[in-house]
Amino acid sequence: MANSLGGAQDPDYLALSNSLRPPAFKHLPDDFKELGPEFRAAQPASLQQWRELARTTFPGGKRAPSQAMKNTISFTALEGLNVPTLFLTGDADLYSPPATVKLYADRIPGAAFISVPAVGHSLYWEQPETFNRTVLNFIANRNNGI
Repeated sequence: MANSLGGAQDPDYLALSNSLRPPAFKHLPDDFKELGPEFRAAQPASLQQWRELARTTFPGGKRAPSQAMKNTISFTALEGLNVPTLFLTGDADLYSPPATVKLYADRIPGAAFISVPAVGHSLYWEQPETFNRTVLNFIANRNNGI
C-alpha cells in the first residue's frame, strides 16, 4: 500500500483521519495536497509535468466519481491477513501521514513500514527511483524465502 488512505471504516480511525484534513482542504490546489513542499520547490519542471498530467486527466478539475466499496475494511480484519505487505508513505503526506499508515502496518503480522523523508502523497512521482527500488527489494526479499 503506497500513499493511500487505506479505506478502514473503524469509527476511531475515520475520526482521526478526518481531523487531519479540515473542510477547506478539498479546495486547496491538487499539487499542494499531493506533492511535498520540497518537491514543489526543487523540481519545477517535474511539477509542471504533474500539473499537466492532472489537467489532462481531469479536464476542468472534475474528478471521476468515487466507487462504492464492496467490502468493509477494518483493523480487526487486517489482523487476520497472512500475506507479505509493504506500507510506503512520505513523511510530508498531508492525506496519510506516517502515523496513520503505521496504524495499518501494526495490524498485519510481519508487515513492512517505510516512511520516506521529504515526500508527499505521490512517492512514485516525487522519488520514482526510491519507490521502484523499495518495491522491488520487498518482492525480491519475499521471493528468496520461498
